[in-house]
Amino acid sequence: MHIELIMTGEELLDGRVVNSNESEIAGRLLRRGFRVLRSTTVGDDPQRLKQVFAEVQARSDIAIVTGGLGPTDDDRTVAILADLAQVPTRREPALVETLRVYFEALKRPLGESNLKQADLPEGARSLPNPNGTAPGVDITIGRCRFFAMPGVPSEMKAMLEDSVIPCLVEQAGPTHTKPFVREIKCFGLGESKAADLLADLYPLPEGLEIGYRAALPEIHIRLQTDLHDAQAAEQIGSAYTQHVQSRLAPYIFGYDEDNFVELLAQLFRQQNKTLALAESCTGGLIARQITALAGSSDYFLCSAVTYSNASKSRILGVPETLLQEHGAVSEVVARAMAEGALRISGADIAVAVTGIAGPEGGTLEKPVGTVDIAAATVDQTWHRRFFFPGQRHRVQMITAYTALNMARRILLGLSPVQFETQEKKRA
Repeated sequence: MHIELIMTGEELLDGRVVNSNESEIAGRLLRRGFRVLRSTTVGDDPQRLKQVFAEVQARSDIAIVTGGLGPTDDDRTVAILADLAQVPTRREPALVETLRVYFEALKRPLGESNLKQADLPEGARSLPNPNGTAPGVDITIGRCRFFAMPGVPSEMKAMLEDSVIPCLVEQAGPTHTKPFVREIKCFGLGESKAADLLADLYPLPEGLEIGYRAALPEIHIRLQTDLHDAQAAEQIGSAYTQHVQSRLAPYIFGYDEDNFVELLAQLFRQQNKTLALAESCTGGLIARQITALAGSSDYFLCSAVTYSNASKSRILGVPETLLQEHGAVSEVVARAMAEGALRISGADIAVAVTGIAGPEGGTLEKPVGTVDIAAATVDQTWHRRFFFPGQRHRVQMITAYTALNMARRILLGLSPVQFETQEKKRA
C-alpha cells in the first residue's frame, strides 16, 4: 500500500511551527504495519496545493493530509479536494448541528466563517473530531483515498487513532500483518554509550533493525523487523528485546508510549506517597514537568523556587552561615533545601536542586554545569554532585530528570544516588 503524507500550512515552512505531526503519523502508522513512503510539506498557495494534491493522487493508494480545515480563507483543503474530484462542495446539516451545539455550549455565536467547516466535497464522508470543530474528510479520488485531518496535534491524534487507522486496517484486509516494533526508553546515557553497550549484538539477523533517537534527555532505542512472517518477526524481535534489556537495564524506565513523568506519577499514586520540590537552577522546570499532566495534585504538594540566597533562608530555612561558608551550590545547602522543603510541606519525599546552569557564573572549582541534588525523607537525606556539560537548557532539563529519577528510585526501593548518569567527570 503506497501511503504519502501532505502537510499543509505556511507556518510549517517559515519556522513558526515545528512539524511534529509528520513524525507522529509516521510512527503510529508503522506500529500498525503501514509505512509512509513520502511526505510533502506545502504552504497555503492554491496553485501549489493543487499541484501537490494532484501529484500525490496520481501515484498513491492513500494520502493523509493535515491542515487547511479551519474557518479562515487560507484553509483550502476541502476546496482543493473537491476541485481534484471535479465535484461541488455541499453543506452537511448534521455538521451544522454539531457546530451549533458546540458553540452554544461555549455561549458564543456561530459565525458564517465557522459554518464553512460544515462543507464537504460531494461524495465524501466526514470523520468525527472529538477535540475540535473541524471534521475530517474521507474521499476516494481515482485510485487514491484521501484522509484529511486538522493540523492541531490533539485533534489530529484522536482522529488518526479513532477513524483513519481503523479504515486502513479494514482496507488492507485479513492478510495484513504488523511488523514487530518495540521502543525501549532510557535515561542516563547517551547514544554513543548505548551503541557501545549493544555492539556485541551485531551483525543483526536479516530483517531486524535497531535504531537510536535522542529525545533530550531521553534515549529511545527502537527494534523493528521487516519480515512478512509474523511469527518469525515476533520471535526474533522478542529475543533481541531481551538482549537489549539485559545490557541497558540500569537505564530503562519504560517502553513504547510510556512517559517518564506519567510512570513516576503512577508510582506515587500506587504507594500513596507525596512529593515536594525545592528548585534553584531549574527555576520551576521540575514542577512544570509534573504539572503538565492532569491529576498531579494527587501526589504533588508544592515547589519552592528559591532562586536567591535570601529566599533559600527565608522560605526553606537554610542557615545563612551555610550559604556564606559553602555557597549556594554545595552539598550542605542542597541537603538543607531538601530537608526544608520536606518540613514545610509535610511530603513523604522532597527533592532539591541547586547548580550553575550557565552560560555565566561558573568558576574553576564549580564550572557551569555543576549541580548538587539532594533527596530527603523523614528517615534519611541523600546527596550527589553532578556535572552536566552543555547549554543552559540542556543542563536544566537533565537536572530536572535526574531529580525526578532520584524520587523514582526511592519509590522503587533503590539507592537514589548510586546509579550511572550522563554525568561526565572532569579531568
